[in-house]
Amino acid sequence: MVLKSFLIAAALILPALIMPASARAELRQHGNTVFTLPEGWYTGRREENGTLIILPRLKEDECEFCRVWIARSQVKTGAPERLLARNLRLFLDADEPDPELIGEVSVSQEGRHKVAMQALKSGRDVQILLAVEIADRTEFYGFEADSRDEQKIAESLEVFARDIVPMILTARYLTEGVRPVLGPPIPGGVSGVWQGTGTRWSLGIDMMMKMDLVSELFVFWEDGTFYDGTPPTGIAPFDRVAALRSGDMSFGNYRIEGGRLILSYADGQSDARKLGQGGIAQGFDCTDSATCNMVKPMPDGTKINGRIESFIHTGFSPNSGLSGGTTFSSTLYYAPDGRWSYDSFGGASVSFETGGYAGGSTTAKSGRYRVANGTVIRSFDDGSPDVVQMIFQDSSGTVMIGGDFLKTGP
Repeated sequence: MVLKSFLIAAALILPALIMPASARAELRQHGNTVFTLPEGWYTGRREENGTLIILPRLKEDECEFCRVWIARSQVKTGAPERLLARNLRLFLDADEPDPELIGEVSVSQEGRHKVAMQALKSGRDVQILLAVEIADRTEFYGFEADSRDEQKIAESLEVFARDIVPMILTARYLTEGVRPVLGPPIPGGVSGVWQGTGTRWSLGIDMMMKMDLVSELFVFWEDGTFYDGTPPTGIAPFDRVAALRSGDMSFGNYRIEGGRLILSYADGQSDARKLGQGGIAQGFDCTDSATCNMVKPMPDGTKINGRIESFIHTGFSPNSGLSGGTTFSSTLYYAPDGRWSYDSFGGASVSFETGGYAGGSTTAKSGRYRVANGTVIRSFDDGSPDVVQMIFQDSSGTVMIGGDFLKTGP
């Protein structure tokens, strides 16, 4: 099998593939890992489990369907090759089939670090998993490419060797004494919560434009720290060390400079927002032409009486020969007795000349809530993990939870 020979060859020559970093490469950090982002790659989203996705933006669509993962740092519980064997599905979705091993696990000593590598095939994709032993911790990396075309696989593995292997083997770690990319904060004198809601237009499958509400939320502390989104502990003092340990890179340092709010993120990226004419008290540029304004967090122990509703319907494009569409609706209820409940319905219907189909499903959940540190914390009756969202009043006195308006009355 040509695929197997490609991957085995990559494993055998891995230690020899370290190349000097590009002069335009950028230093980035994810949790415990400080690494050089290869030129032509960019950091994507962070998944709920703390995994960072890195995606290509290379010339001529090189490695177009490739992706790289850096998992959240784990406490070492065994040799890296054994940990790989126990984590073969680490970067697979729940609905993907179990992977097929390609070749044997490769183990090498790279300086102070022991590195294990295993190639897999799952569906149409091929993955290369790497586990790096770092003192008392283990760092996991993954690389994925489309395996349907042998020539494309070979080209993707060349990119893996050129860009990703050097990134992994030159990475350094906080637990070995490397300093974080982000320095300590400098007190900035700003504290509180700022939020803004903008509108964004998109084209649906029915070829109709639809308007979506998009919300941004920032929390600031006087010591010079900010958080983009909802901090795990709300407006309580922020624990930067715990955030790095969990792979949460949504925080950083802020400063005000020449009419701009400068946001330097823990992962090494930065952003600049224009302040209002009266300074940050008058807000700053926010998402989709909106302005982020200061809002008032709800006090601890607040009892909520209202609901958050959502409804989405999408039809099929004109002249498709199909009629019908998809519908999703949900309602989240909060009661003053500290209980909440959630109901949702999702359905689809389609009609065509020779027949049709219709179906749907419902979901119901419930639990208790409490308000603390500017957040509403929902616990579930079924034992699911808590959900934490900011709760506050905007300048008009309207209560919002996260980016949604709380409705009261009929």
